[in-house]
Amino acid sequence: MTPAEALEPKRREKARQQLLTGPETVRRLTAAVPQVQIEDFTRRVIAHAPSGSSFDQIVVEAFVQFMKDNGNAYQLLP
Repeated sequence: MTPAEALEPKRREKARQQLLTGPETVRRLTAAVPQVQIEDFTRRVIAHAPSGSSFDQIVVEAFVQFMKDNGNAYQLLP
C-alpha cells in the first residue's frame, strides 16, 4: 500500500463530511420518510429478490444497494 492509498479513506471521509454539512442536506436527512415510501421500497426489494432468498439475504442486498446509491460503496470493501 502506498502512502497515497493509505490517505485515501481519510480524504473520502472529509469530502463526505463537507457534503453533509449544508443546511439543505441536513434538512433532507432529518426529514421524516412517509409510510407510503417505506411500503413502496419494501415491495420493490421483495419483488426484486431472487426466489428462494432468505429474509436476511434480502435485507443485506437492500443495505448494499442503499450504500451504493448514497455514495458509500467504498465502505463495503474489505
